[in-house]
Amino acid sequence: MDNNIHTFTAPSAEFPDYFDGANIRSAVDFKIATARPYLVKGMLLEGQVSLLCGPPNTGKTAVAASIAAHVARGMDMGRRRVRKGGVFYIAAEDATGVLERAYPFMNGSGERPGAFMVSGKPIDLRDGSDVASLIRWIESWKKAEGHERVMVFVDTLNLSVGDGDENSARDMSRAIGNAQLIAQRTRAHVMIVAHVPVADKGRPRGSTALEGNCDTVLILRKHEGDSMDRNIVHVMPSKQRSMPKVQTVSFELVAETVGADEDGEAITVAKALLL
Repeated sequence: MDNNIHTFTAPSAEFPDYFDGANIRSAVDFKIATARPYLVKGMLLEGQVSLLCGPPNTGKTAVAASIAAHVARGMDMGRRRVRKGGVFYIAAEDATGVLERAYPFMNGSGERPGAFMVSGKPIDLRDGSDVASLIRWIESWKKAEGHERVMVFVDTLNLSVGDGDENSARDMSRAIGNAQLIAQRTRAHVMIVAHVPVADKGRPRGSTALEGNCDTVLILRKHEGDSMDRNIVHVMPSKQRSMPKVQTVSFELVAETVGADEDGEAITVAKALLL
């Protein structure tokens, strides 16, 4: 008998709709979902993972804090509709800096904003126990605060993989896989802030597993050309797994005066102002 030839028993009337623990779905009976649950329409969907990547000192955290504040307040991003949700920002690099960049948005007038919580304790996205603890916390937080939807930020990737190597496909596949697990279990959108390599500013730094395994990849670029001394950056989508690529989203990085110090001199914070 040829050992390479396998025979299968014909399915019975009780043939299960799963294989090896995974559900099996019929393409014949499949219906397109007309409701696409989003946080930022056409850009960031619930239950997915995105990367926001850019070179050092180009305003990555300011832009991320601006996106987070728009979600927390339920403010549309220009013509892009935004659904209000609770924001949990894991600021492994600079928690105070995130709070300062969010301050001009969160202390504005109008309807009281939703929750925007910032933690300075890093998570190791390769560590199953860290990930399980975060999932439990988010689920408890959603229930206690009544959040219908949630967005989670991880800033930055290189400080959120323990002693893992960004260039290791194995380490990065595990990290993004666990980020996807967080997104799927909690229905959150998980945005990871990351760097780009010096030689190629059009992709995430490290293993190609990063870009390959994420749903959305957004690249931050400084404006080139005459901007009349304005500090303008563009967020350009390089990948959208389940949506058409949206148009570039632009921000101006400005110094917002938020008070005065004991000597009467102005205190300013960085603000990414949507254009």
